Amino acid sequence: MLAENGIFIVHYIEKNIFNLVAGKWGAYKLAAFCFTISLLFSFPDLDILSTNIHSKTSYFGKIDSLIKNPFQPIGQDVSSFSGSHEAKMNFRLFLPIVCKLFNINIFLLWSIHFFAGIVFYFVVYKSLLKYVNDEIACSFVTLSLALSYPGKAFTNDIYGNFDGFPFLFIALAFYSSFGWLKSLLLVSAFLCDERSLVAGLGVAFFHVHLENTESFWRKFLLASIPFVFFVVVRLFISTKIGASLDISLIGFGALKTNYTLLPFAILTSLDGMWIIFPLFFVTKFIEKDKLSILLLPSIIVFILMCCMVFDVSRSVSYLYIFGVIMFCSLRHSEPPISMRNISWIVCVVSFVLPNYLLQGTSPFWLSPIFPKLLKYI
Repeated sequence: MLAENGIFIVHYIEKNIFNLVAGKWGAYKLAAFCFTISLLFSFPDLDILSTNIHSKTSYFGKIDSLIKNPFQPIGQDVSSFSGSHEAKMNFRLFLPIVCKLFNINIFLLWSIHFFAGIVFYFVVYKSLLKYVNDEIACSFVTLSLALSYPGKAFTNDIYGNFDGFPFLFIALAFYSSFGWLKSLLLVSAFLCDERSLVAGLGVAFFHVHLENTESFWRKFLLASIPFVFFVVVRLFISTKIGASLDISLIGFGALKTNYTLLPFAILTSLDGMWIIFPLFFVTKFIEKDKLSILLLPSIIVFILMCCMVFDVSRSVSYLYIFGVIMFCSLRHSEPPISMRNISWIVCVVSFVLPNYLLQGTSPFWLSPIFPKLLKYI
């Protein structure tokens, strides 16, 4: 009886998801649905947002000062903790330059970032559907992102991190055809946050190694352009304004301090999306795909580096695109894997896991909308 009820519930949910994504407007409806779910699970604290967005010393205030003069160096003293974060902002020029060109103030920028989440879900869903011919499976994977930090970055940005923009540019780069547009999108993501370099590496790897559309060397050359361009730009800015990040600021001290919280932080950064990673590597090991297996040490090194910085969960969440890419690559795996079953597990685990983020030594709760609304009633 219990099994029959479970099967009925599964079929009922799948039927409603299929009805949601069916038709010409299906992808738009799913994007709006995912945005609503993300908002319900991570409604921003309006009091903190109001305080920070009007503060000259917050990240909102620093970005606002960069909008007025994008090339005015801030935080050149990297010997202090806050100085290191300010120094990194000198290289995150995309938003200040665009806002300066189009006369966008910090309030409008936050609003654009908030609603850009709808575009993010649309692009992720269409990217998945491009390679996996299963609307329901693609819908569940997209919904899992709404339940984890990559989706909540749009709806719950109360500090001015604007992580959603690099997440969106990386998704757009993965979705677009390989060429100058992809390179431009990757550079835009890199100039929003340098952690996008690792996410961009995943996009480039997929199109160079796992997609047979052009010659290997042509794809490799095009994939290298945004990385080389970013390095050149960063070196130029570093020389011009003298702002750089001292490597001594990254050490094993943070690992020693946070080691009890790190597994929790890593898990809750992507929630159910982590399930795809071992499936991918086990499959590639069986297929003897040595180049794909080499991604594993790269990911491990990146996670270790993330564990040495202040915002652990935010940093690790840049690996979300690897989950999307790996899910797409499993469609032709040997032995065959049920994409529908994987997507179900990924989505359910993302729904069940708590909504926490780790910054410094303290995790904080991304509570649903209902407890926060009680404050205003």
